[in-house]
Amino acid sequence: MFIKCCSKLSIRRCRQYLFYTIFIILSFSLFLNIKYGLINHSSETTNKILLQNESLLLFKESTLNCSGDPLEQWCQHQIKLCNSSLIVYNKLFIITHSIILQPEFAQGKRLGGENIQDVLNQPEEDEYFHFQKEFIKLPCDIQEFHDRIPDGHLSNIFSAISSYRLPQKTHTIYETTIAVNRQDYVNVYHTITDVYTVYLLCCFFQRNPKSVRILFLDAHPKGNLDILWS
Repeated sequence: MFIKCCSKLSIRRCRQYLFYTIFIILSFSLFLNIKYGLINHSSETTNKILLQNESLLLFKESTLNCSGDPLEQWCQHQIKLCNSSLIVYNKLFIITHSIILQPEFAQGKRLGGENIQDVLNQPEEDEYFHFQKEFIKLPCDIQEFHDRIPDGHLSNIFSAISSYRLPQKTHTIYETTIAVNRQDYVNVYHTITDVYTVYLLCCFFQRNPKSVRILFLDAHPKGNLDILWS
């Protein structure tokens, strides 16, 4: 029913815009090298700063749900890179099998999650990170797919990619993580469309939304709409 309704909603006309808020989908195995704790993370209604040194996230691969628009279109337009450990769907979003994030290469003036009263009138650009080289690391020769990266918002992600070798010590977590770079986080319409997009992705990858972690790749302070991400 959800898929059938999807094609009728007026929100469908804004689908491509919505995916500008989906920075990257981190799945199947995600290494988080976060000893500096600069990435804002939320698994409940409040923002938290990750403090673990290295975390390995794993979950079992499932069959894609390709029934109905736009899911069928996503299935038909895939770019597989890095021995299929990274897949670009319809030039809109990415799923990865093995990835390391190094927050020390995410530069920003704020950590995110502050009380709004403490950061009133701050410049909007202070609420976003600038991702430098080495922020994202993949287990393959990245030169092999640079010429196949689609133009647009995803090209900014790949500018921060380098290669890695498997860390010796990791903490393993069996779950799915979706990373989101939110825009207009205090706007009801944009927050609802962000949440809707994440739910649609859960349907596509056949994941229970209640079991999915949300990783915010921005430095927004706390907002009244954060409860919608629970």
